[in-house]
Amino acid sequence: REHGRPAFYTLIGSGFAAQSAGLYLRGLETHSLPVGNAFELLQALAWVTIFLKLILRATLQMRLLGFFAAGLAAALGVISLFMPSATRPPMGVAEAGNPWIEFHVALAIFSYGVFGLLATTSVMYLIQRRGLERKRTGGIFGLLPSLAELDSLNRQLLLVGAWALSVAVALGALDWVQQPGGVSATKLGVTVAVWVGYLVAGWLRWRNRLFSTHYAW
Repeated sequence: REHGRPAFYTLIGSGFAAQSAGLYLRGLETHSLPVGNAFELLQALAWVTIFLKLILRATLQMRLLGFFAAGLAAALGVISLFMPSATRPPMGVAEAGNPWIEFHVALAIFSYGVFGLLATTSVMYLIQRRGLERKRTGGIFGLLPSLAELDSLNRQLLLVGAWALSVAVALGALDWVQQPGGVSATKLGVTVAVWVGYLVAGWLRWRNRLFSTHYAW
């Protein structure tokens, strides 16, 4: 395990650098954030997932987080290749050049990446809890962080993601008021539903009405 760790993080770092370069070149081609279609969006989410993992790596010594985060990023990358938009010419986001709209989009993508990582750490929590219930401490269960560490990280991730999405929704609402037809009703409804859902989950956890296991689910 110790000998494999440098190789693992070398691969993670190389993939992150390559994907960063790819998104940068895509942005230069579209003259905007490279999130104009489903292919670009999934690629951006994979990039944010690894970016957050690298930040947490520098601040938290949580074993196996990199393994789970890399799995999520790899899955997003593979799925993106099967999107019809993967073979189409790149598209820019609407109102490219408007700094507030691009900030809104960047914050929304960042919040979705946080929520994706939150889902990953929640799965880790449920696996660890399952192991403790069955009195298993070897194998993967011995490598996972404690339930207390994972629960604390889950709360922090939800707080960061909820704040980022709240600001993104507020900026989007201001633009929507000025241009009501600029956003489809489906996109608006799904975004608000996700936002409200995470706010409710966070409030219930803060009020101790939603305990750790149910919170992870």
